[in-house]
Amino acid sequence: MGVVVRRAARKPSTAGGLFATDFEATILPVGKTVYVVDDDPAILKAVKRLLKAHALDAEVFESAEDFNERADPRGALCLVLDIHMPRADAFGVLGFLRERPEIQMPVVILSGSMPPINVDQALRLGAAACFDKPAHFAGLITLVQTIHDRWLAK
Repeated sequence: MGVVVRRAARKPSTAGGLFATDFEATILPVGKTVYVVDDDPAILKAVKRLLKAHALDAEVFESAEDFNERADPRGALCLVLDIHMPRADAFGVLGFLRERPEIQMPVVILSGSMPPINVDQALRLGAAACFDKPAHFAGLITLVQTIHDRWLAK
């Protein structure tokens, strides 16, 4: 599948005057921590190490439930989310975030395999981008750095 990024028109943000120009969900809260949710400990470790190597903090969660219980999304730069997890999947987390308009952050979906219908559904629910794992970790870093740089520029 490769990389899918949803493009959106410029729109004002409700979070301090920032503007989304490339990613509809780019309404950046204060913070540089990237939240990572994946049920695979090896992926969590790899993504955390990769983010740290690029001067970004990462907080990891082993399940959607763990994320929903412990995370304060208002302090995160973005959320990197595995699409397939036991009990609650990425679609459930996207729905949870969509129901809470006070929590707005870019969400990047990772998947070992994702049919186009799931990509479409993830983008409709608010994901900013979808990446295959692990092949597109470089693209993931580029996207997260772009989000970070735009936040710092404002």
